[in-house]
Amino acid sequence: MKTAFIAYRHTGEDPAVLEPMLTGVRQSLAAMGIEAYCTFFVEEELQNKSMNARQIMEHAFETIESRDLLFVVQAGNLKSEGMLMEVGRFFGRKPIIVATNQSEGTYLPSMADYTYSWQTPEELIAGVRPAVERLSK
Repeated sequence: MKTAFIAYRHTGEDPAVLEPMLTGVRQSLAAMGIEAYCTFFVEEELQNKSMNARQIMEHAFETIESRDLLFVVQAGNLKSEGMLMEVGRFFGRKPIIVATNQSEGTYLPSMADYTYSWQTPEELIAGVRPAVERLSK
């Protein structure tokens, strides 16, 4: 695997909480030689283009098509339509890792090729390498 797409729930989440988690995941993947894309880091660019939800999803789907791995950061049990669509786009075609903080009330982890649980951002980040290595075997 050389490239990844990082999916996360955007709506209703605190960017100050998301930023260090998503940065840590991206850096962990980079340390393994995997270039990761996450819309979180281009949000300002997307807003400057006045993109609506459909256009953002189209952009995400275009990006997903060129990626080898989907890495889902599930920080809570609230549903995310965008994240579910991204998983659906990958499902059955490319590997999916779901790192879940809470999976109660959602079947998202069952859609993954590999799932791990985390309680703290440090546990989320520490689990990236073992998860990817497990899929690589």
